[in-house]
Amino acid sequence: GFFIKEESFPIYLKKKAKTLLLPLFFVYVLSFAIAWLIAKYVPGILKNDVAFSNLFLSHVFTNGPIWFLSALFFALVIVYFIKKTKNEVIQLILALTISLLGFYWNKIVEWRLPMFWDSGLTAVFFVWFGKYVKIILDKISNRLYCCVLGAITLIVSYLFGATAEMQMNIYNLSPIYYYLLALIGSFSILFLSKAINENLFLQYFGKNSLVVLCFHMFVVMGVCMVCKMFLCPQISIPLAFVLSALLSTIIIPIIKKIFFFVFR
Repeated sequence: GFFIKEESFPIYLKKKAKTLLLPLFFVYVLSFAIAWLIAKYVPGILKNDVAFSNLFLSHVFTNGPIWFLSALFFALVIVYFIKKTKNEVIQLILALTISLLGFYWNKIVEWRLPMFWDSGLTAVFFVWFGKYVKIILDKISNRLYCCVLGAITLIVSYLFGATAEMQMNIYNLSPIYYYLLALIGSFSILFLSKAINENLFLQYFGKNSLVVLCFHMFVVMGVCMVCKMFLCPQISIPLAFVLSALLSTIIIPIIKKIFFFVFR
């Protein structure tokens, strides 16, 4: 919600569909084809079931991270209409009510909404709240303050953190605890990002975050398989992280060039 602009709904919908749904469906089909080939010729490697309907049934699938694109699209559409109500108190009530509906969906309903839209419902409050996050960050310009606040929020989120499976829309904690911790964790990343300010390597990933989201799973899987074969966990885990980051910087321009019609 940090980046939402005031636009007419047709333009807004077209932009979101182009930047979220087009990559989602394209990468999903590509991922399914890759997973099908792996399952056929190298059985036993993949943990998740290879079925084309998994995305639409909100089931776990090979390239799991791209569920986020569908949930985000759904949340953005809902927030657009919430923001049409100019009264901010009513906006808060609507955003929180819809978000709580998503939070409790799997507890009160036996079936999931398609394409992870129940997770999208839960995300509505966070997307809506983005504009206030931007206001807060704009008022805090001192990098030292951002560094201190980032460190404090990071420590709090580490000490009091809890497990939340947003992809599966399962939360084994109270909604107050969940929303509070999620906001604290989000602020820690934002404060630390503002403290760092300019960093070409991180900015490169930021500008290409959609490509990273869509393809990092395959990079990480490949690197981890190699590292685990030759190294102990204490060495293989940090090494896999570094190698995955370096390999991603190499494949980003290649993917953008090959699939230019998706990642413009």
